[in-house]
Amino acid sequence: MHPFRACRVAIPLLFACLLMAGQASGQQRIASEYHFGSLGIKDGLSQGMIFCILQDAKGFLWFGTKEGLNRYDGYSFKVYRNVPGDPTSLADNQIFTLAEDRAGRIWVGTRTQGLQLFDPVREVFTPVPIPAGTSSSQTVDQAIHHLKIDREGYLWIGGWKRLLARLDTRHHSLAMLKRSMVSYAHDRRFISNEGFTISLTDSGHAAIVVRDGVWCYRAPRFGFQKALDWKELGVRLDGDEDEITTAVADGKGSFWVSARMGERAMLLRIDWNSRRITDTLRFMYGGTDLVARAITFGPDGNLYCSGSNYFIRCELDRRVFTVTPPMPDQTGRLQGDVSDMLFDRSGNLWIGTAGLGLFSFNPRTLTFHAD
Repeated sequence: MHPFRACRVAIPLLFACLLMAGQASGQQRIASEYHFGSLGIKDGLSQGMIFCILQDAKGFLWFGTKEGLNRYDGYSFKVYRNVPGDPTSLADNQIFTLAEDRAGRIWVGTRTQGLQLFDPVREVFTPVPIPAGTSSSQTVDQAIHHLKIDREGYLWIGGWKRLLARLDTRHHSLAMLKRSMVSYAHDRRFISNEGFTISLTDSGHAAIVVRDGVWCYRAPRFGFQKALDWKELGVRLDGDEDEITTAVADGKGSFWVSARMGERAMLLRIDWNSRRITDTLRFMYGGTDLVARAITFGPDGNLYCSGSNYFIRCELDRRVFTVTPPMPDQTGRLQGDVSDMLFDRSGNLWIGTAGLGLFSFNPRTLTFHAD
């Protein structure tokens, strides 16, 4: 994996301070400038609509877009698209989610053609049908929005508004993979009109985040257990547009959840052992709550979250919180809704946006790059 290359343009910025709700207050942070560069469609990226980001075991970065699967080696992009008449090509160019298993295979969730398995050595895509029920010969053809592989090697597959299935990626043959598939397409616990998300706990177990709480799956003999109940925690999701936008474990025993409740948006820190909320962060700019659509933790131990036209760096130990103001009409700034974020193994943060391409951030130098 080669270092990121981009030309840079310095643009001065003034950061907004954040007032924190709940148990802590935030300290103002000001940065003098960001440095932007460009690496986009003209350099080989197939499309500016980025749905998901993955770094594989070899160091390649993969971007699922509205127009194909992109592999980036630090110098150039290689794009995989549907080739009419070729059954081994990508079945659908719109890719919503990606996951890599222990064998180095890449699982691809598409918009209209369900689940695909990609062999990066042979460069062959294979469709993996998802049964509509435990005893049904019909398959599910809806969009796949979530793919997560847990500590045992189970791939958890989520479609729009419902959990579809899981399969055992430890199998190598397609026949055994299909045979290991377990469908949850009609499980009322995991069918939600408001959508849901799939995350992993610190211990590597699947966490299904739905309207009423979080369900965890530990092993076939234990099945699902309800780990968190939103009402018991005082989290009210009563409105039609109230939702849990994303959730992630921090590796230190806490589970972070971004919740939108009416006009209020909060980031909740939940201690996994005590099942209690230990921190509540509320980010505001111009009197409006900022909804976190993507959250992640960096190698520096800081929390990073993004939403519509903004980016927040949270130094939790120092209680310092810095936000880039949402200014969508200014050239060279982080623009559009953030779809996904990922820290690569070099410590750079990659940010995908919904229609406006990629951004990269180096927390060691406080430098942004617009891709």
